[in-house]
Amino acid sequence: LIKAAMNKALILITTVLSFINISLIGQEEQGDQKAIIHIDLFHVLENDKAAYESGEMNIFKPYHQEKIKDGQMFGWALYKIAYPLGTDINLIKENTSKQNFNYLTLNFRSTGEAENKRSNEQQWKAAHPNLEQAQISKAVESFVKLRKQIGGYDWTPLGVVGSSTVGKYAIFNNSKLNTDVDKYYKSYSSYFKPVIEYLINNNESNLKAHFAGYINNKDGAAILNGFSIDSIDNLLDMNKEDWGKIMFAAHDNLTKEEVMSANKEFQSQLKLKHNILAVLVDSHFGE
Repeated sequence: LIKAAMNKALILITTVLSFINISLIGQEEQGDQKAIIHIDLFHVLENDKAAYESGEMNIFKPYHQEKIKDGQMFGWALYKIAYPLGTDINLIKENTSKQNFNYLTLNFRSTGEAENKRSNEQQWKAAHPNLEQAQISKAVESFVKLRKQIGGYDWTPLGVVGSSTVGKYAIFNNSKLNTDVDKYYKSYSSYFKPVIEYLINNNESNLKAHFAGYINNKDGAAILNGFSIDSIDNLLDMNKEDWGKIMFAAHDNLTKEEVMSANKEFQSQLKLKHNILAVLVDSHFGE
């Protein structure tokens, strides 16, 4: 019963939130790509989880921070999967492995060549100034043995909005796109931008940030939405009527019929496939 209730609640939340997106800051056209949303999926044994999380935070996070300083990355986050447990890789893309994943890392990477970029060795040394290069290499080698990479995927961003303050939880959903990417991009960027702004500016929503990206699969494009939230409770307590009020409030210059019509048209472009609820372990984003 708990599993069914949680799944129903996540479907309600992500079905509504999936219709809310905003263009990448400074990105006027969908084709003007300035970043890649890279997601790595890992499986970690139960007895290794504490050491793995410590390694991500104390070995790799400082390295990512140096890359953010150099403009090669915009942010990094580590998440532990809370629901569904035993998550299959087909929640993200085609199932190419029978191994489940229980952690994921989220990296926002720049596609441009950073000026005055330091070498990887220089960045590692700056991240761990009290260690010799051989010690750093040994620490990294020991750490990577704790995790088994299940997959790594580059999503082309369609939208990123929010502050550098990351919420305690994240909801990720994967939807099949029933239309072409350009049409989808124009639809949500022209109509649903006010809704995400309304939600982020409304403290009751607990929404801190949102991103959307797409990837091309064998059977067409897929859309990945990520929602960073501080609390699940308020969202789980909300029903369709509550979400409707938010939509109308965000578009107070339109009639109820116009909002419902636009919402119906937008929903027809997506087929929701999977949901993931994850708990934030650690993160760092540039200002």
